[in-house]
Amino acid sequence: VSANIGVLRVASNGTVTIIGAGTVAVTVTKAEDGDYAAKLGTLDITVSPKAIMVTADNKQKIAGAADPKLTYTVHGLLKGDALIGSLKYTGNAAGSYDIVEDVPFSNSNYTITFVKGTITITEAEKPIVTPWMWFGGVLLVLILGGGLVTMVKRSKMRNSRY
Repeated sequence: VSANIGVLRVASNGTVTIIGAGTVAVTVTKAEDGDYAAKLGTLDITVSPKAIMVTADNKQKIAGAADPKLTYTVHGLLKGDALIGSLKYTGNAAGSYDIVEDVPFSNSNYTITFVKGTITITEAEKPIVTPWMWFGGVLLVLILGGGLVTMVKRSKMRNSRY
């Protein structure tokens, strides 16, 4: 077997196992015996990388909140194999942004197709400013949406800002 032993593994009994993508030259010898003459042959073997797909998972967040962990799904990766790579997006304001490769995914045994994802950032809920006023020593607060009026006596609010 040539120097590229990352493509094939040859067991002591002569069994050849493909272990990776690439090209390797295999030399086979047959010793002379009573029925056949000695023979030497070389064969170039090319193992093509397997095609796989990496898809960035869609995410959501609220503007100003911590960034979610960016994740991905791989279709076709063989058990025990791993990829190297990472994801990113740019944008902080409300809107939709592409999730793309930061460091492109790679593994020499695979041809990788990447499918971008989307992160949707929504506006944070803005606090509702509740209209209020003092009226005869009572704080009147209008609760928006419910049409309720809450009354609190000023004497109960001595330790507050009001």
